[in-house]
Parts: sequence; structure tokens; C-alpha cells
Amino acid sequence: IFKESLVNYSKVISLYAILILPFLFTIALVSCFHKKRLLLSLLIFEIIESYGLFLFLKKTRAHTLFDYLPYEADSNINYLINNILPLNVVKVPSPGPLFLHNKELLTNTLIVSSGYHLEEIKSYKTIIYKEIQKWHPEFASIYFEKYRHLNTKTDKNKIGFYSHGSIIRKSENHADNGLGTNDKELQLLHDLRLLLEEFKALSLVIFPHPREKKMGLNKLKEIYTKELSGVKFEFNDFDEISATSFEKVDIAFSCYSTIIYERLFCGFKTLVGSYNTPGFPLKKSSLEKISFHNYHEMVALVNKACKQTNEDFFNTNGLMNYRLDSF
Repeated sequence: IFKESLVNYSKVISLYAILILPFLFTIALVSCFHKKRLLLSLLIFEIIESYGLFLFLKKTRAHTLFDYLPYEADSNINYLINNILPLNVVKVPSPGPLFLHNKELLTNTLIVSSGYHLEEIKSYKTIIYKEIQKWHPEFASIYFEKYRHLNTKTDKNKIGFYSHGSIIRKSENHADNGLGTNDKELQLLHDLRLLLEEFKALSLVIFPHPREKKMGLNKLKEIYTKELSGVKFEFNDFDEISATSFEKVDIAFSCYSTIIYERLFCGFKTLVGSYNTPGFPLKKSSLEKISFHNYHEMVALVNKACKQTNEDFFNTNGLMNYRLDSF
């Protein structure tokens, strides 16, 4: 059931509807004067949607609810409301870190799809569940067969940059995700230019964000040439999906993207430009071992990773629990 269609199920008047009416009127009144009135007014729709979901589950006598929107503001409320039903709630977060949108999470069954999830749930006491299940990442069916044997050879002289589209987002004044990713990604490009100037044998493959691909190759090349002037780089084929091109580069770099966890899932060397992001990665986590905060740390990790096989990289950094053979 789509969240937007839940309003249709909330038209039934019942005792439950009468109970939530005072709450709705209170929010409507406060929204008229509060400085965050727009956000508050959205709560009215969320309450109505929650009521519709409850009626739908009650009517259909569903025994399991798979929640693919655990990041929504009303997800935990829905869990508590529907607890009065004989219902098992299964929440399915994306492969990315839980701390940004799912740090407070209530569920019966929690689906984890990356090794980092397993480290996070040990750290955050606000993630409450009854059982854990390990699933493949949501789009694993696209690339699983290609990489399932974990023995794909890479081009040792090529490194990769997985773009989050920050150059475009910044030019279009998009709001940041709260982690300063736009600025950090530009810093990563700056450091990659320095790295390529120092390691002449290496060349860079850029894996553009879908938003960037819409600009066309010539315009994109013009933009990246300004950031990477004087060094060798190329773009991955626009018709290829980044997640089916992991073998194109030996070491890949990114700041904050689900591609990090998908690439680690498939057993490929990956380094993360965290640049002192608050709370990411977790202290003493395996991900921290492959993260860097400045250019000097980046060079140290590259020097080490260049000499390692994929197997050695995962073993020495404690990342075996991130790979597909542990799921």
C-alpha cells in the first residue's frame, strides 16, 4: 500500500476517529502561530495516514507489515499504534547508515543489509527490536550474479570517484543533507587531483550521479575539468549502471552514498572521505579504518590498499562481515 493512498482509508468514521479529533484541532490551532507551522501542519496528514493504515490492517487482518519507509517521521508512531493488533512489523532501511534517518527506530524485526548496520545497532540504544534478519541490499539483484564469486579482477592503475552530484546541488542551491556532504565532496575532488599529481601512474574514472548524466557529457566534462585541471580522468559509460561497473577501478572513493556499502558488499576496495563528519563513521568501527579526514590520511590509506589484494583489504580492516558471503 502506498503512503499517499492511506487518506482514502481514513474516511471511515469510528471511535478511533473521534479519539484523534482533539489532537488534530490542537495541531491546527498551534500551526497558525508557530514559526515551524508548515512542518507542524504536515503532522495533520501524517495522523490521518496513520489512522488509515490502522483501519486497513485491522480490516485485512494482516499478520505482517513490511515498512519500507522507516525514515518517515510517523514510522515509530505507526508501530506503537498498530501494536494493539496481532501484527509483526518488519522495518527495511536502505543499505546506508542508520544514524541519519533511523537512529530512533522501533520494530519487531529489523532488516540489516550492510555490516555497518550491525555495528550501529550495538552503539545506538535508541534502535529497539526483537529480532534481526540479514538481507541483501535492495538493488542487489542487479549485480549479485556478476560478483557473487568475489574473484573479479580490477584495473590496478585506475581509481574511481562515485559522485553524489554535489557540484550540481551546490549550483542549484539545494539543501544539504545535514552532514555537509556537498562541501566534503568538493574537498574530495581537490584531494583526488593532488593524489593523481603525486601518483602519475594512476588515472581517475568518474561515476556520475544520475542527475549529472542529464547534463550531457560535454557540459559535465567542462565542469569537472575545472576541479581536476591537469590530471587524467574519464567518465564511466553513461549507459552503464555504477553498481555493475565495480571492476573498472581498483580503489574507489566516496563521501556519503549507498554505493559505498554496495561496493563493499561485492568485495571491492573502497575508501571513505569522511572529513570529520560528526558521528560518522562510528569510533572503532571497521568503516573508520577505511575513512580519512585529510589528504595525508588519504595517501596513507592508498599506499596500503594499492599493495593489497581485495581479500587482504577486507581481512586487515575487519570488513569480512560487510561482504555478500556473510549475508
